[in-house]
Amino acid sequence: MIVLDRLTRTFGPLTAVDGISLNVGKGEVLGFLGPNGAGETTTMRMIAGFLEPSAGRVEVCGFDLATSPIEAKRRLGYLPEGAPLYGDMTARHFLDFVADVRGFGAAERRQHIDRVVAMVTLEDVLDRPIETLSKGFKRRVGLAQALIHDPPVLVLDEPTDGLDPNQKHQVRALIRGMAHDKAIVISTHILEEVEAVCSRAVIIADGKLVADGTAEALLRRLPEHDSVVAVIAAADVKAARAALSDIASSRTLHESDVVDGRVTLRLLAAGSGPAPLAEVAHRLQAAGVPVEALRGERGRLDDVFRMLTTGAVSIMLREVRAVARRELAGYFSTPVAYVFIVIFLAMASALTFYVGGFFERQQASLETFFSFHPWLYRFLIPAVAMRLWAEERKSGTIELLMTMPMSTTAAVLGKFVAAWLFVAVALALTFPLWITVNILGQPDNGVILAGYLGSLLMAGAFLAIGSCLSAITRNQVVAFILAATVSFLLCMAGLELVQDGVRALFPAGVADTIAGFSFLSRFGGISKGVIDGRDIVFFVSMIAFWLFATVVVVDAERAA
Repeated sequence: MIVLDRLTRTFGPLTAVDGISLNVGKGEVLGFLGPNGAGETTTMRMIAGFLEPSAGRVEVCGFDLATSPIEAKRRLGYLPEGAPLYGDMTARHFLDFVADVRGFGAAERRQHIDRVVAMVTLEDVLDRPIETLSKGFKRRVGLAQALIHDPPVLVLDEPTDGLDPNQKHQVRALIRGMAHDKAIVISTHILEEVEAVCSRAVIIADGKLVADGTAEALLRRLPEHDSVVAVIAAADVKAARAALSDIASSRTLHESDVVDGRVTLRLLAAGSGPAPLAEVAHRLQAAGVPVEALRGERGRLDDVFRMLTTGAVSIMLREVRAVARRELAGYFSTPVAYVFIVIFLAMASALTFYVGGFFERQQASLETFFSFHPWLYRFLIPAVAMRLWAEERKSGTIELLMTMPMSTTAAVLGKFVAAWLFVAVALALTFPLWITVNILGQPDNGVILAGYLGSLLMAGAFLAIGSCLSAITRNQVVAFILAATVSFLLCMAGLELVQDGVRALFPAGVADTIAGFSFLSRFGGISKGVIDGRDIVFFVSMIAFWLFATVVVVDAERAA
């Protein structure tokens, strides 16, 4: 009765609905779910004929909305988002107007109005102006106009929004009662409504269809569906695991953190069926393990919805972005950030033009500019990184940050990304040097671009080191000294003086290994335009290793 065929809608560069195809048959109540902005309201507006698709087509009862819009709309009842109504009309006059547009004569209009008024219980407000009605009654008036011509297809956008629990129950019962001979599509953010009313549900995210099935089929997507949950004392965990070891061999047994001396064990279902509640109870009792709570769990549609519309990666990115925005704003809320940028630009210029002899060399390149970056970063980057975690620990805000609903990894990445962006801003402000060298000569701009990218990668590695060392102390000065020392050693590792000393004491292989950690040699090739994948992997690996170490340190501090 409803057919969507590769339905697409764009608004300029934004694709709100992206190639959705589905069918809704007679007797089906389809729950249409999606997070805000996912495209569900846009899709329903296209089904109702209010918006034209950018591509694809809609059929209602066999009539294509593009070629037979009036015939399709005769067979469709639509409740728009927010239930917009003519506030200056009474409910009776409004329903009479709708019935008149639908083509009913006077006697028929009265019959249809009486029928829908009884269906949605509007008798008490029928002769009151709509603008004076509560949100719940306005919603019921909107539902009545959608039902007034007894259409075979209903499209209802949030039909129970604004209703009290009794009114919601009434409307849901009404929908169930009509469902046998109609095709009904309901958009809702109330997930309990899907289980209460809908025979089927679809979920869309970013304009795409990501799930289609019954509520039970969607629940089966959850790892915890049909699991057994037992709450026991932390001291009894070992005995409980031993008692469940043979039945847990083909299932996964998860253990929560200790909360108030208790641990929650979850035994996941195997493919052959739900986890055995009675058997778990019997085994724990036989092992003498006191159980504070024992229950079977089907899971929640809320969890399915979050899993399908966000996903772990999207959640992580959102958390990282939130922390990074706060942290970046923190840098520029004090004069320290501007002082750092001024010092960086002044030192970079002085080293390039005076120490490096930029003009005396008479070469159209920025080799002298980049050659000083490892030494600049060796002091300046620890100054940026020292506040990352030491300040959080000193002020106590680490307790606030780490009790928010996000992972330690997201917090570490967010703070690192903000610091890296701050350094990138400082580096980008050296662009007059690039312009100058292009005015004075004809440089290889590809080499210069490689130098900038290599410099940013090296800065990221220094920052990751500083992040980890900042996490082990609440004293920023100590964090600075530690990071500056490690940075200095990594710069010195490739110098011939150091290599001669190492070779005198250790085998040649040790000297080569130490030389491989030299930031000077790794960055030197990139700054000359020689892009060696091994150098890129080195800096990326250094960033990943030290950030992982930061996560370990922060988690260890929380556990101490």
